Amino acid sequence: MLFRRIALLVLVSLSASACGGGGGSSTQTASAPTTVAEALKAADQSGAYPQLNRDTSVAGPDANNNGVRDDIDAYIASLPDSAPQKAALTQASASVTRAMTTDTTDQNALADAMRQIANASACLHARYDSSTASSKNTDMEKLTVNTKERFIAYEAFSAAASGHSFVLPQGDGCAN
Repeated sequence: MLFRRIALLVLVSLSASACGGGGGSSTQTASAPTTVAEALKAADQSGAYPQLNRDTSVAGPDANNNGVRDDIDAYIASLPDSAPQKAALTQASASVTRAMTTDTTDQNALADAMRQIANASACLHARYDSSTASSKNTDMEKLTVNTKERFIAYEAFSAAASGHSFVLPQGDGCAN
């Protein structure tokens, strides 16, 4: 469902921007993308969004082994946010990656992944105001879960975690 919403959002925003205003030449050849693949390619080429890794692996490339794909690391580094805020964003993306790669049949691993997500959310709320923290959390989830394979893995984690409870972290939940 999340993947479809993201794809629809990309298609709608690109379609709206492709319409443009008047005053242009009637010989314009640009047309709105007709497939999700075309919309994603157009979004990457526009420079309006970070260019995201879309390979078929769930975790994706992570040269520094911090649990965050290299493309998301680069995106976070490019933001004007403070160093502690960037650390919270990194923790949030890493927690989603951990969830996607968790063995959902291992109850201890499942509980640990849920705890990491709770800590990351608490950390974001400690380092940003509430509405910004929620928005940043959603952004990290969207950027991290950006392919069908990643969506399926995250959905499997969500289904396995459904009905489980966990304790909220003491303190701010921040790893760094």
